[in-house]
Amino acid sequence: MPEITGPVGQGVPHSSSDDVITIQTLLKKAGNDPGKIDGRCGPKTISAIVAFQSKFLSAPDGRVDRGGLTWKKLTAEALSLVQLPQVSGFGYYSFSPVTRQYGTADTIQALRDVAASFRLNASQQNPGATSVSLGVSCTDRMMGIGDISFQNGGPMDPHATHQKGTNTDIRPLRTDKKQSPVSITDAEYSSEDTSMLVKCLLAHKNVRRILFNDTSIQGVTFFVGHHNHLHVEMRS
Repeated sequence: MPEITGPVGQGVPHSSSDDVITIQTLLKKAGNDPGKIDGRCGPKTISAIVAFQSKFLSAPDGRVDRGGLTWKKLTAEALSLVQLPQVSGFGYYSFSPVTRQYGTADTIQALRDVAASFRLNASQQNPGATSVSLGVSCTDRMMGIGDISFQNGGPMDPHATHQKGTNTDIRPLRTDKKQSPVSITDAEYSSEDTSMLVKCLLAHKNVRRILFNDTSIQGVTFFVGHHNHLHVEMRS
C-alpha cells in the first residue's frame, strides 16, 4: 500500500517530493493526468486532483490529506482488486460472501495455482482411493477459500488485515472430506491433508507466511485465534 507523510496540493507550499510523486502516480492510474511525474505539485497536478475529487465531492479543494477521503479513494482505485472466480470443480470452493473475495491479480492467481497443485498432489498420493462411507474420491479434496478483501479494500471486520487483497483465510481439511468448518481440536480434523495443503501453499513463490496453530505442521506460525483457519499472507 502506498503511503504519504503529509498533505499534497492546493495551499500546501512544502510537500515532500516523494509524496508528490506518489500522488501523481496514483492520479495517473486513476485516469487523471497530472502532467510529468516529477515530484513538483504544479497547476496541472492540482487540476488533476480537482478532477479526481469531482467524482465524489461537490466542492473539490485540490488537496490530498494523509488518511483523508481523497487519499482513501485514490489508493482504493490503485488497488485494482479482482474477484475470485466463483466456480466449482477447479480444486477450491468459496465459503465467504462474494463481496469479501476480492484480491490482487497475483493473489487470485496464486490461490488458483495452489488449489490445482493440492488436488493433483492428493490424487497422486492416493490414486483411486475412496471413502467407504461417503464414496468420495481423493481427487475431490478441495481447498476452502474464505475472506480476502472488499472490492475497494479497506477495513474488514473482524480482521485487522484483509485490507489490500493480499491476505486470505483458508479452511483446514477434514477426514470426512466435507466442505465444512473444522478446528484442529475436532476429531474430524485431518492434520495429514492440511499438511499437504500447507506444502502446496509454501511452494508457491507468492506465499510469504501462513498463520495456523497446528504446530506439528512444518512452515506455519502459531497465532492466537487461528485454530480453525489458515491465514495466508501473499507477497503481492
